Amino acid sequence: TEQSPPLSPSPPPFGEGYRSKIENLVANFVEEGEAIADFLARAEERSSQSWPTLKNSLRHYSTAMMAIDPKHNGLLKGKEILPVVFGSRSLVRVDFSQLAADEPESILHDFLQDFKELVIDLLVSSVDQALQVNGVDTQDVVVETLKESFMTCDVHALLDERFSIKCFFMPKRSPPVDLQNGGVAAYFNKLAAKERVTALRDKVLKKATDQSSLGEVHALIENNLETTREAWRHQLATTLSKFTVTQFGLLMADLTEGRKRMGGGLIKQLLRAFLQHIVQTDQMKSNAALRRELSRYINDFRRQNAALHSLWTRLEKQSDPEELGRAAARHVDMRRLREAVVRQAGSGANLGSPAQKMPALSLVREDAPKWWHPSENFLRGDMSVAQLNALSAEMLSKYRLGACQMKTEGYASLFHAVAKLAWGQKSLKSRLLTLNDAAAQLRAVCAAQVLNYCAKKDERNAKVAGFLHEAPASDWKEQYIALIKGNYPGDLFCLWHLACHYKLDFCIWRPSAEKLPPILVTQRDKELPTAAHHLIVTADSDKADGTPIDLSTITPSEYEAQWWFFADDRKVRFSDAKGKVHLLATTDDEAEASTKARLAVPRSTDGVEWTSPSSYRITADVPPPRPTGAEIHHRPEQPTEAERAWKKARR
Repeated sequence: TEQSPPLSPSPPPFGEGYRSKIENLVANFVEEGEAIADFLARAEERSSQSWPTLKNSLRHYSTAMMAIDPKHNGLLKGKEILPVVFGSRSLVRVDFSQLAADEPESILHDFLQDFKELVIDLLVSSVDQALQVNGVDTQDVVVETLKESFMTCDVHALLDERFSIKCFFMPKRSPPVDLQNGGVAAYFNKLAAKERVTALRDKVLKKATDQSSLGEVHALIENNLETTREAWRHQLATTLSKFTVTQFGLLMADLTEGRKRMGGGLIKQLLRAFLQHIVQTDQMKSNAALRRELSRYINDFRRQNAALHSLWTRLEKQSDPEELGRAAARHVDMRRLREAVVRQAGSGANLGSPAQKMPALSLVREDAPKWWHPSENFLRGDMSVAQLNALSAEMLSKYRLGACQMKTEGYASLFHAVAKLAWGQKSLKSRLLTLNDAAAQLRAVCAAQVLNYCAKKDERNAKVAGFLHEAPASDWKEQYIALIKGNYPGDLFCLWHLACHYKLDFCIWRPSAEKLPPILVTQRDKELPTAAHHLIVTADSDKADGTPIDLSTITPSEYEAQWWFFADDRKVRFSDAKGKVHLLATTDDEAEASTKARLAVPRSTDGVEWTSPSSYRITADVPPPRPTGAEIHHRPEQPTEAERAWKKARR
């Protein structure tokens, strides 16, 4: 049977002589290079100056024999021969950048780049042969595009890394630290320093046993100074050439052999990857869903690139020293303001935790609440008495919540309403606080919470400024804090901070001719609370000059609102002797007021038959007068015989 042609022929062998070429390049650099010649010239000059000093120190035969003893390697303390031969006590300082630098015009760098081009030409020719064997026109535009894209994306990136100086000189096992850090020149200097001892031992130290007098020792050292340096040059050339050829062998093994489980050598892997590239490209052209997915990725990349360019533009503008100075000054001022507000909120604060329990929140379907969103920070409510009375009557009939209440003296702000609703007059009185004092403490806490919230993330400043309808670049934060600490009536953003700080929940009602759903401002995240305080907000729809107010553009400085609240007015029912039904208040404030009102009226004119147990006593604020004079010794009236008989029969 006729055999089918192979998909890919075996790659042709590399050009001969590259191993010997790199060996000759390294040897010529050491034998004939200017860097080694300059080092030896400096060593010869310093050797001629330091040898007389060493010769005078070797005055005795025993001392001279110890100096050339091989076990000291020419470094006997005070009698060092090695620095005299090579002109320096420190390590060898030879400039190997011309040989091993990873930059153009370096000997090994240029050699590796030429060899990489040879590998690429081999890949291209192998691909062309594989395509021709399988009947593909290699001159076709599509094929040329595939080859160019594959070479650009895969081949060049992979080969550039493998043919770099750092990767070329990296041994497979236990690489030295200098080579791990890419310091090839530093590693070559260490090899050169090690070869100094080898050359000195071969030319001087091994002949120590043949010397029988002090003069012969002096002659041995002096006559072999130049010979030792030349031997060092030849030995260094051999060592560096051998090391470089070994690394070249590892490179050839990676290219041609490799590991079977890894797919063979690098050239074989690249050929296989090119065939896979052709198949994947064909699949991409025939797969519409894949093309749409790739198009989406490309559009996302372009959008992110545009965002990065915008960020880069802003950062370039911030390189102006004057702009940086202004930004730093604003940051320092804002930090000082935040620290001052937080310190003021903590000093002298004795309000404590809320004392009044929140009533159960159970609304009918038509009053389904709406979660608060920052876009609805400023609310409007009808301030007419008719709407307030209608809302009060509706709430009393549906939920048994008491009539609307508000502060009668001064301005009815959000902070006054929250203090009266969550703490109560009795709790404030026990803390020796007036309602204005409690509202001032709530204002300080709210200001501190706003500053802390904006300071945690930089992007929050722009968001908060957006729903407050302020310019982000202005000093809106300082103005907003000043309003809160002043006479600002408050908004839902302030209420949200108070709710989160004190772990409270609020239901906000808006009186209006049309039915408006209540708004929930809670400490929870999308979890309906089981109990909440009820607040009412009202605001004028027109300004003082008669122009209508647009809540979508209004700023905190222009917002004028009044805050009311519903008290939990659930009553205890009882009847008097005449059959009249009374409602007994159960809140702390109303119970205290009711008690004082009853005690202020004489018992005979109260109109209610109070039937309290004898053990239950209600005392007035002023105790009754103590008996005096004859009243002390007055015997109480005794029951009659008929009354005693009636009580006995009853028992």
